[in-house]
Amino acid sequence: MSRYTVPALLVFLACAFAAASGQEKKKTISEKQFRRMSVLLLEDPLGEDAKDIAKGLVIFAMETPDAAVFLGKDELKWMGDDKERGLLLMAAYLAGNTQSQLFSGVKRNDRYSGLLHLFQVYRVCKDKDKKFKLPEVESLLKMHREDKLIPYLQVLEQKSPTKLPKDDEEFKNLKSK
Repeated sequence: MSRYTVPALLVFLACAFAAASGQEKKKTISEKQFRRMSVLLLEDPLGEDAKDIAKGLVIFAMETPDAAVFLGKDELKWMGDDKERGLLLMAAYLAGNTQSQLFSGVKRNDRYSGLLHLFQVYRVCKDKDKKFKLPEVESLLKMHREDKLIPYLQVLEQKSPTKLPKDDEEFKNLKSK
């Protein structure tokens, strides 16, 4: 998992620490709770509990051994600089990406599924605040409308591979580079 960039790792850790702050006893989120929380975020991303739900989704995505989500500089552009909405967009992306892996049973980064969830939350945020606009997400939406998103993501995967190594030896070699 050495594919995390430093900023991505910092954002990830900040979300995790923010979610964990104030909790003396660590509460584990089950897969069933994660699925429900994902739906709640998509249904009402600007709701009263959305921020807490988003934090829980981030923590689950980080901790589950059944999914591997990678964040690099490209993915971080999709979240924008807005801290509140950025957390919601990140949580949506992580939830979609993670959920796809849980549904399929295949542990493989799924940017496309993550983006579909991100698009839903982005559209709600945009409807609420007409001035809110992320050029990177607008570009991705345009590609999606033009059936160019999947080919773009395939090129991105070739440029920045996220596939997990098949065995521990391969992982050790990857880490030492």
